[in-house]
Amino acid sequence: MTLPLTIDVEFIEPASYVLHNAYKYVYLCDPIGEGDQRVGKIVKCPYSGMFYMQWDYVPITDPLTKRSFDTYTECQCHVHKNVKTWWHKYHTPDEDS
Repeated sequence: MTLPLTIDVEFIEPASYVLHNAYKYVYLCDPIGEGDQRVGKIVKCPYSGMFYMQWDYVPITDPLTKRSFDTYTECQCHVHKNVKTWWHKYHTPDEDS
């Protein structure tokens, strides 16, 4: 399944009452007409203050996971730039059902 030319990405703040390590969850907004698709989460390191994107279904050895960012905005840009790569390499239609 291919993505539309324009992709809407949402960065959603986790509920405060839920235990989590996510700074923001990342979703594609209804990319193929079957509901929103989770892409992963952005995590902020409590020690360094750096931001990391943890892509769903991506092995730790993949270059997509080897990036840290000084700011949340830089991390968002990384997501927007690489979300199509994630979709084509790691999205599996079986998990949409």
